[in-house]
Amino acid sequence: MDSGNLPKFSIVIPTHNRYDKLRNLIFSIEKSRPSNLAEIIVVDDSEVKENVSSLSNSLDIRTIQIDERIFISKAKNIGISEANCEIIFFIDDDNQVDESTFYFPIKILKENGNVGAVFPSVLYCKDKRMVWVYATPFRKDRWGHELLGRNQPRSPHFENRLIDIDALPNAFVARKKALLQVGGFNENLPIYNSAYLALSLKENKWKVVAHTGSFIFHDVELPSRFGYWAEHEIPDAERVRIEIKDWITFMRIVHANERLFALRAILKSSSFIIPNSIAYLLSGRKMRVTLIKKEISGLIDGLITSKKTPDWMIPKI
Repeated sequence: MDSGNLPKFSIVIPTHNRYDKLRNLIFSIEKSRPSNLAEIIVVDDSEVKENVSSLSNSLDIRTIQIDERIFISKAKNIGISEANCEIIFFIDDDNQVDESTFYFPIKILKENGNVGAVFPSVLYCKDKRMVWVYATPFRKDRWGHELLGRNQPRSPHFENRLIDIDALPNAFVARKKALLQVGGFNENLPIYNSAYLALSLKENKWKVVAHTGSFIFHDVELPSRFGYWAEHEIPDAERVRIEIKDWITFMRIVHANERLFALRAILKSSSFIIPNSIAYLLSGRKMRVTLIKKEISGLIDGLITSKKTPDWMIPKI
């Protein structure tokens, strides 16, 4: 794939305590060798820092080390402010790439001036025949997102299409102009930011799409292992609390005027809180009680936060 006629782009990678996965991601970028890649910006709030700028002699890697935990939204905003290119590719550290990851999404941006962000579909890194998700439109009731193709074998029915979506997980490419227009990532949602960003872009007349002919590869456990769904949360108790709080806060944005919101939020969130709790209990970790307490704390914090609707939470679409 000749990317020489495509615009230059920056990569922004937020990372926290996952240097093994980060190294694999950087090595995969080096292997794919996109000729239009200008720089890689790693925003690192890990507890113990490592020097990742020296991992590659052929890539321009700049590391911004943060001494305190800032979570994903703020890390990505720092990346936006540091990026020198008008096209920015955000990649979570637990992914790997190939040539298609960059070529097709950036080509779509170049050829479609109304597209603000493009999401490459996600396959499992450990089995590239298995889909993590093709696209992420809202469910019909808007209480969460459809995960098209999730945990199924790859399907020609879904592939090589552009699909309108409402969330941007794992990795996506965006125009810096569009990001600045919506104020970047909303730091009131430290983790659950990709769905709010998608809605903000669409509110400002940008299209947000998944391209199911380009792929990124999620470096996580396959769904054959019990408890795979809680892999990220088990080693990171504070993330558990914030993720649940953010989800409820975001649902309040989407369902601002819905009656009995708190009751519905509790019922809907039980679909992931209960499985996660079971995974925590059976993990054998000493932190399992702490993890469950953080779940409860996040649920309560989210309900309290969403009870009072500040201006930034008022939906305009």
